[in-house]
Amino acid sequence: MNRFPHVKLLLFLASMSILIINNAHAGIQKEVKFTQGRIHNLVQDYIEENMPWSKDAVRFEFASQRDDIVLQGEKISHRIVELHNQGYIGESRFSVKYYDRNTFIRESIVRVKMEVQRDIVVASRSLSRDIQIGEADVHVVKKWVSRMAPNIVSNPREAIGKRLTVGAAANEEIQAGYLKRPILIKRGAPVRIVYERGALSVSALGYSEEDGVSGGMVRIKNAASKKAVHARVIDDSSVAIEF
Repeated sequence: MNRFPHVKLLLFLASMSILIINNAHAGIQKEVKFTQGRIHNLVQDYIEENMPWSKDAVRFEFASQRDDIVLQGEKISHRIVELHNQGYIGESRFSVKYYDRNTFIRESIVRVKMEVQRDIVVASRSLSRDIQIGEADVHVVKKWVSRMAPNIVSNPREAIGKRLTVGAAANEEIQAGYLKRPILIKRGAPVRIVYERGALSVSALGYSEEDGVSGGMVRIKNAASKKAVHARVIDDSSVAIEF
């Protein structure tokens, strides 16, 4: 006959409590699978949330990955980090970091090429050098680009009225470096030299010794004194001396 049945009962209950507590701390292990498609979607969602472009103006090309990623844990989460800031265009790499209860457990690298659709001004026909561009000479097309070239012209207003310094074939891109302000005063042309200061206004006849563009400085020879001065082009027949 057991003289201390209550002691055994207490020991049994205590052992069960310890087992329950240990199981609670251990948690339930779950298997989480990240397929290649799922990883690509996670990275694409991250890019679309942070890029300056509209979603319909960007297309993605992901490099293939070897295997799917299968993780075991209680509470699996992830975080995406951009490894190189490329302005969300061109070839970039992203790190996908995986965590279990905020403890880092694994990392995968995703490579992606991003192209952005941009408006590009091109020649509507073959254009010769030094032509002053008119409205019919250029038009806009949409192109996919993988880098943001600084000399791209995207608005026709940036080109119309400007002088083209090189020839351009039909459908060739018009670059900003090809454009100059039109020549208003040509070398040897007669001009009116104007000097104004307060109520004083003096003008004289002169001749331009070089081509001059609107607002630009040009060398002018005074017809009477034969002295050369530099003056700013006002229009196609007038220059102003500035002091």
